[in-house]
Amino acid sequence: MANNKNKPLILIVDDDDITRLTLRKVLEKETDYQLIEARNGIEALEQFKKHQPDMVLMDVMMPEINGYEACHAIRKISDEDTTPIMMLTGLNDIDAIEQAFYVGATDFITKPINWPILAQRVRYAMRTSELYVDSRKKQLQLSHAQHIAKLGYFEYNKNTHSFTCSEELLNIFNIDADSNQLSFNQFIHAIPASEQEYFIESIDTAISENIHCEFTHHLISDTNKDRIVKLHGEPILDENKIPYGIAGTIQDITERKQAEALIQLRTYYDTITELPNRFYLSKQLGKLMQQAETNNHTISIILFHLDRFREINDTLGHRIGDQLLRIIAKQFSHYFRDEAIFARFDGATFALILNKVRSVDETIVIAEKILDMLAQPYIVHEHEVFISGSIGITLHPDGATDKETLLKNADTAMSLARKSGGNQYQFFSSEMNTLAEQRLQLETDLRKALDRNEFRVYYQPQFDCQTRKIIGMEALIRWIHPVRGIVSPLEFIPIAEETNLIMAIGEWVMKTAMAQTKLWHQQGHPLRIGVNLSAIQFTDKNLIANIEKSLKETGLAPEYLDFEVTESIAMDDFNTTLNILHKIKSMGIRISIDDFGTGHSSLGYLQRMPVNTIKIDRAFIKNIGNGDDGTLAKAIIAMAHSMDLNVIAEGIEIENHYDFLKLYKCNELQGFLFSPPLPTDKFEAFINQNSAA
Repeated sequence: MANNKNKPLILIVDDDDITRLTLRKVLEKETDYQLIEARNGIEALEQFKKHQPDMVLMDVMMPEINGYEACHAIRKISDEDTTPIMMLTGLNDIDAIEQAFYVGATDFITKPINWPILAQRVRYAMRTSELYVDSRKKQLQLSHAQHIAKLGYFEYNKNTHSFTCSEELLNIFNIDADSNQLSFNQFIHAIPASEQEYFIESIDTAISENIHCEFTHHLISDTNKDRIVKLHGEPILDENKIPYGIAGTIQDITERKQAEALIQLRTYYDTITELPNRFYLSKQLGKLMQQAETNNHTISIILFHLDRFREINDTLGHRIGDQLLRIIAKQFSHYFRDEAIFARFDGATFALILNKVRSVDETIVIAEKILDMLAQPYIVHEHEVFISGSIGITLHPDGATDKETLLKNADTAMSLARKSGGNQYQFFSSEMNTLAEQRLQLETDLRKALDRNEFRVYYQPQFDCQTRKIIGMEALIRWIHPVRGIVSPLEFIPIAEETNLIMAIGEWVMKTAMAQTKLWHQQGHPLRIGVNLSAIQFTDKNLIANIEKSLKETGLAPEYLDFEVTESIAMDDFNTTLNILHKIKSMGIRISIDDFGTGHSSLGYLQRMPVNTIKIDRAFIKNIGNGDDGTLAKAIIAMAHSMDLNVIAEGIEIENHYDFLKLYKCNELQGFLFSPPLPTDKFEAFINQNSAA
């Protein structure tokens, strides 16, 4: 309410001194209010602006400006004002009553005034205002509530069976206020038959026992729309404090209930699959754990991630991905409907809680069934989609004693299943937990590493196979951890890719390597620099712009830059990758396919790609001369030369490797036989020494 004082403030407006005095005495006696007065409409406006009362009692007929005009003016002060204004009007003056409501009155009281019920009417008018304000506040908190709650006032005299109400109540009951008045029979029969008996009993009990009544019920509607109202009622007392009727408010809360139901749905259910979500799962898991501890039985928590879901989304689009999630949700919901809680945990991860598990073997059977179900091809909008699952399992009470830890443990086990190649299940163990904590710490440190200047670029030289002269180098990132020392890229690059930190790291490596190469050019060493691009960088819409910016800022000629792309990246989303590679090639930059032979590319795809170089993976080199005749390496070299492509062999560690590759005319070599990756200062010394030689 507007007044900030402890006691509510009421403004009494009447030109009759006796009426004002009587109103004051009655209200002071029956209620705990502060009272101020005004003798006419002009004074009422001044007092209202000055004191912002919590309620106004105003006579209709007054000099200067009448009560209607004063009421209308008060309402114009603020469109948001909810201060109840009760008009004092003649007993049979229906037009006056209608006019009062029209100009903004909250309610009316008839003259001659029934003094004993005045305090009750004031109290309920105040309460109606409080309910209105409270209802408005709650509805504004609901995302789909757009209108202020509708409140109506009524009085029922049990002795005479008379029933009076406000115009708003007629609107709630969908009765035309111009031609109808709601009778008590209409009031009762607007309630469904199944609720009428309880409703009447509650009203009778409230009157006979002089107690408050409050309940929510439905209304029968001609529009076939389900409507819900809430009633607050208090007994009306006569001069002897004997209850003879009931007065109260009715609020149409249909929209609020619908909004509450919608918010409840969105809070606990996933909008794509309509499955319970993580919050619902956690809530139910807590209840099941309490039951399990009481009854001494076991619970299995199973999380499974859809392998390759990201590739499906990227290749076929999110519409296909979402539909696949719906199909899987429906399939598994039907299969597990009688024995488990099945939910969408997060992204492409689903969760299953098995209650009262008899043995670990029972859980294993379920895990294997999940793998079998996922192994079947799914038809999604005419696309045949193949997926598998990575499953993590933990048990209660063996795994942990709180639900958050249980879910974390299952997630840890699932991550291990994914890292182990997917299409398998893993149980949680304490060793997994230790690894997970170490990984989390590593991720935290990795997020700070770039700002702390902990990364270094190492350079591994590349040599002409025939002359053994250095002609280029590959840029390789190293992380110098302040505690752990050098952290292997095999350990932190996957984390960087999962967290998208690879975007910033990759851009830093590219710019740093290009700037250093330009510096060596200025020192008389015109070497080519190879820079690796990750799959995540290919999803960066700013990749081309970042390359152009780095070339401009470093001044490196594009023909000395060679971007290395793995075979698997090129094949994941071939058309998108092809488009990006053509843009890179058009800038004069060279392109190499790294780790060639380990992926799934075909000659047809390779012929379409704007590639300069193929890098033979070390797996095809390491055993040459040790039981391996190099057949695959020879085939790759021959194929590349037939397509007029340059060939670099990686992993050259012994002279036998070199002799073989020189014999079959491999173009370039890279490996520990010549040099490991070197930090900047040592690489500079290396190239100065080789140039002098």
